[in-house]
Amino acid sequence: MANERDKGQKKINEAQQKFNEGQAKINGALCYVDWHVIYSIKALVKALEDADLLTDAQLRKAKKELDRAHFTSERVASIDPPGCDPNLLVNGFPKESEGLLPKEPDIRAA
Repeated sequence: MANERDKGQKKINEAQQKFNEGQAKINGALCYVDWHVIYSIKALVKALEDADLLTDAQLRKAKKELDRAHFTSERVASIDPPGCDPNLLVNGFPKESEGLLPKEPDIRAA
């Protein structure tokens, strides 16, 4: 009976390992999607800046928010073990107090 239980546990462990590996790949791929979107928006902001269509305040805010999005996205794939827990978010951003992510740097406008 113990042998059957050990075989069952081994199958569960193997399935969990495959699940974890798949989730890590998904998280990594989603980060790359984030970065492509962020870089695309940065290019649009640059075009608006070059065309002198943004005030300095609008430009600073856009750059700050894009930097914040990139900072957050870079850390998502490094969370171990991988997974999805919406309770780790406050207003759409990871809780810094959870100890999973470093504190966000102070991004000052140039």
